[in-house]
Amino acid sequence: MVVRSEAPPVGTRYHERWLGLAARLAPLLFLLTAGACLRFYDLGYRSLWLDEVFAAQVVRIPDLSSALDYAARDGWGTPLHYLVTWFLRPIGVDEFAIRVPYAIAGLLAVIAMYALAARLYGRAIGLVAGTLLAILPYAIFYSQESRQYAFLMLLTTAVMLAAYRAASRGRVIDWAFLAIAGALDLYAGYLAIAVLLAAYGYIGLILAGNVAVGWRASRLREALAASARAGAMAILSAALIGAAFLPWFGHLEAFLASRPGQRFGEVAAGHQPTLDEARSLLQQLDFHGILFWLLVAGIAWAVIDTVRGRWRRSLVPLAWFFIPLLGFAVVSGGGIVAIWPRYFGAVYPAAVLLAAAGVDGLARAVGSVVRLGQRALSSRPGPGFSPVPAPRHFPAQSLARAVVMVCLCSLVALDALPADAAAYTRAKGSDYRGAVDAMLEADRGHPVVLVVGENPDWTVMGLGYYSWVRGSRLTVLDALKLSADSVKIVQSATTVWGAVHSADLPSPATGGLTASLFTDVWLLRPAAGQAASIDQARSILTWTASFQPEITAATRLIEILQGHSTPGPELLPSPTASQREADPLPLDRWILQPGASVGAGGGAFVLDPDGRSINVYLTTLTLKPGRQYLISFSCRTSELVGAASVFVIADGPTGQMAFPDGAGYQCRGSSDADRGVFAFTIPDGATSAMLWLRATGTGTASFERVSLRPLQ
Repeated sequence: MVVRSEAPPVGTRYHERWLGLAARLAPLLFLLTAGACLRFYDLGYRSLWLDEVFAAQVVRIPDLSSALDYAARDGWGTPLHYLVTWFLRPIGVDEFAIRVPYAIAGLLAVIAMYALAARLYGRAIGLVAGTLLAILPYAIFYSQESRQYAFLMLLTTAVMLAAYRAASRGRVIDWAFLAIAGALDLYAGYLAIAVLLAAYGYIGLILAGNVAVGWRASRLREALAASARAGAMAILSAALIGAAFLPWFGHLEAFLASRPGQRFGEVAAGHQPTLDEARSLLQQLDFHGILFWLLVAGIAWAVIDTVRGRWRRSLVPLAWFFIPLLGFAVVSGGGIVAIWPRYFGAVYPAAVLLAAAGVDGLARAVGSVVRLGQRALSSRPGPGFSPVPAPRHFPAQSLARAVVMVCLCSLVALDALPADAAAYTRAKGSDYRGAVDAMLEADRGHPVVLVVGENPDWTVMGLGYYSWVRGSRLTVLDALKLSADSVKIVQSATTVWGAVHSADLPSPATGGLTASLFTDVWLLRPAAGQAASIDQARSILTWTASFQPEITAATRLIEILQGHSTPGPELLPSPTASQREADPLPLDRWILQPGASVGAGGGAFVLDPDGRSINVYLTTLTLKPGRQYLISFSCRTSELVGAASVFVIADGPTGQMAFPDGAGYQCRGSSDADRGVFAFTIPDGATSAMLWLRATGTGTASFERVSLRPLQ
């Protein structure tokens, strides 16, 4: 007689399905809530700082092609985060709107970490790993910054998840996921190269391991066939990644060629590391105290896992963590401990995953101790020499593991959350927004700010962006690049301010100025009573000369343009005294590269770039160290799609110095000729100087009436 078991009532099954769904969704809802609160809180409070401003400038560009050209100007960067910012510009240009996609990427990285850790170690450890990435200050910091590092954390985690799925299941969709994630990761940052090496290195180890297992089980032929199929798919996915990255490959080559020994860091390979530098780096990466020891425990647990046969899961965090670090060590040597922390963004999630594995290993160790205790207790003789029965249905081992996980996560949170709170109250970067708002509050007319001090391009960019965001008439000028046109702007200004990016300044009161500090940007204003704007500018430049002597050339330029002084005799030969590029190069003669020619009238240089740079240059020993000189020229770029610039480069024992301020004078793109004039000082020790005219892009640029004279 067959007895059928009754099926559970429909209502019971429906209730169980909902309970199962709730159990699966609860960790995700918790991680989404915690991650979103910590990333979106205070997101727009701080001013954009330098690197963020550089990325945010792309919203001012009207078309996609120009946006890609702008992204290519970032020698360290790749275009993904620029394009994301550009496509989302309709949502706004304020700090919150600019940072929203990066906060979302940081939040998705938390979910991706949960998915990967849950796949490897179970949902409990997935929740641990996701929680760690959600609350650690490093991950929050770069989720609130409009640079590529949040995308790197998200996409590198996705790449390793895809690699694990492809190696373990081998479905076409998994290999396609790996190809897509890998290509996007490369476009998020060059650091993804190391992660892709780790991903495909992991796949190679798994395929080799499968062959070894098949050989031991006397199934070598089947194992070789399966590994060959998987290997072919791996090669195909890698080829697809390479093909997708081909449009940007030239930029990668230029990046690698231009920074030998510093490709992924800021320190040369000969740097001698110190213990203090290592401690400082770990501190900035959050891996200090309990989290450092969890990382160590995670590495040990992964090694034990490998020995015990769970190598398919344990090799994921080990390859992800150690292969990129090995690449850093090869490129930077001992300088690895002095690399800026942001460059570890691609390997940071691997360290978090290993720390979560450490929690898993410690919890399992405690659970094993509890299980042994239970066995010892159950085998202890009771009354009548019979074993004492263990309590039934009491999950002591599981409870002990859960308690250990909660306690360890709580210890990390007690360390991380105060650091998160401190970060919200600490200004991040220069307060360009505050400086611009202060100037506009004082003068709603046509204020002008002269940027002085070292690296003025940073401050010009930051203040210029916020002037544009506010829709104001505030004009930002680099004092070292004053020209005839910019002096006219100063003369028409309602007020003139000074700005300098510096932590320490001589007393502005000595120059009759008042100063206000906006984080690390000083805003200077001449004392009341100086009605003429040109006099206000002169007082700022005179005070600046006390710590930046080369600024006196700008003061002399103003005097010449106002007719209060005249420059000395002409030092340059006429354009007709020129020749094609040759080796060795003669002195005091114009050298024309292919694509450059002298105009029909003989008084102008015509440069016709075709997607590359064309140069006209002259090397001379005439210029004397310590002397000030004036260059003037007329530049036409109406038929050029690109940029035209004028440089002076001084050679000396300590290397090269370029004027103005390394970036050169960039001609203004308009239908009218740009009358360029700038002054500079040849540094002490200079042995020669080169005047350099350059056009980059496509079309035609011309330089007329090029003149170089000493300042009397």
